[in-house]
Amino acid sequence: MFTYVSALKKHIRATAILATIVVQGQNSEEINEIYVDEEAILQEMIAYGTSLLTEGDILFDTGDAHKQLTENQHKKIKLDLATPHNTALNPKEIYRKTKEASLIIGHAYLCDKENCSETHIAIASGYLIANNGTFVTNFHVLKGFRDQRYFMKALFARTADGKMYQVKEVLSADETNDIAILTLENQTDNFTPLALGAPAIPGATAYVLSNPKQMLYYFTKGMVAQNTQTRTEDNPKNTKYTMCITADYARGSSGGPVVDDFGNLIATVSNTYSIYGDQSMQRNLQMVRKNTVPVIVLKNLIE
Repeated sequence: MFTYVSALKKHIRATAILATIVVQGQNSEEINEIYVDEEAILQEMIAYGTSLLTEGDILFDTGDAHKQLTENQHKKIKLDLATPHNTALNPKEIYRKTKEASLIIGHAYLCDKENCSETHIAIASGYLIANNGTFVTNFHVLKGFRDQRYFMKALFARTADGKMYQVKEVLSADETNDIAILTLENQTDNFTPLALGAPAIPGATAYVLSNPKQMLYYFTKGMVAQNTQTRTEDNPKNTKYTMCITADYARGSSGGPVVDDFGNLIATVSNTYSIYGDQSMQRNLQMVRKNTVPVIVLKNLIE
């Protein structure tokens, strides 16, 4: 689920939007660590997306997405993964470590409205799983990029330290389980990935860091409520695994990491399902089921 950001002026320069905040006893770097400047980040991303669309140097287009999502279904890949942590962390430490590996996924495009020449951007979530720039998001995030009608589009990601990278390619995908593994264009930087943890059982703590409705780096806590597996009707050999959690998230959180008390990945945010007293008329909301993709799905795609 992408969320869409209102268009801003086309010629935005990142250096012009970074405000220096002075608070007694704290410097601007400390303030920026505590308080997220959402507007500045989104404007930086729009500026970067504008440069890609203007210069036309796009590495990954809708044709690439369609071809690679089809060809790389259930493809086994080799990765140098981080070693899982075995020491419990406090929530502040979990937030910091998860944020280092988190990505804001940006889908920049030019719309087809008459007299509109501005760049628009849609936001989703993702996270790094290898220090070479390999990352994870939902299959439906890539499908949305692939299927949207606008003719000029670019897909990229922003790291927590403010660097921007284009998406290079899809390495593997599982449409049934709504997961995709991709890589960023720059293979020389040393990224900070999340370690893949053990499967989590109901009652285990679950933390989510994501970007619901452009609320960037939104951190919530809950627990694992249920684990299920179902067979798909079109192919009984395909098993869909779902881990339901109580930690909150919303549109724009798609692809966000779910981690445990050790800061290890246990799932990926996927979707929500609202349960009403009158389901047919969608009246009397009683519960919102938070469906995530458990880490077992990711491990099945990695040798």
